[in-house]
Amino acid sequence: MGLEIRQEQGTAFVDVQDEMTIYTAALQWEQLQPLLAQVKAVDMNLSAVSEMDSAGIQLLLALKQASDRLHNRFVLTAPAPCVEDLLQLLRLRSVLMPAEEAETDG
Repeated sequence: MGLEIRQEQGTAFVDVQDEMTIYTAALQWEQLQPLLAQVKAVDMNLSAVSEMDSAGIQLLLALKQASDRLHNRFVLTAPAPCVEDLLQLLRLRSVLMPAEEAETDG
C-alpha cells in the first residue's frame, strides 16, 4: 500500500509510494483519517503513484473535505502522470491542487 508518513511542526508529510485504487483506498483512509485531527496541515506527495482510479479520487476528496472541516491545510504536490490525467479528465485539478498550480488549468 506504500504510505510514508512523517510529522514535523504540525504538518504531516505523506508520500504515496504505490497505487491509489479500490484495492488500497479503504486501508489508506484508515491510516490517514485519524492523522487529520493530530496536525494542522497535510502535504501529500503523489509523484510515485503508480495507478489511480475513482476510489483514489474519492479518497483525496474525502481527505480534503475532512481537512476543510477541521480548518486544516490540505495540499497535493507533484502528481504522477496518471494522477494528473485523472484530475484533468474529471475536472478536479482546481479543487484538489494548490491555487497557484490550479491557475494553469485550461
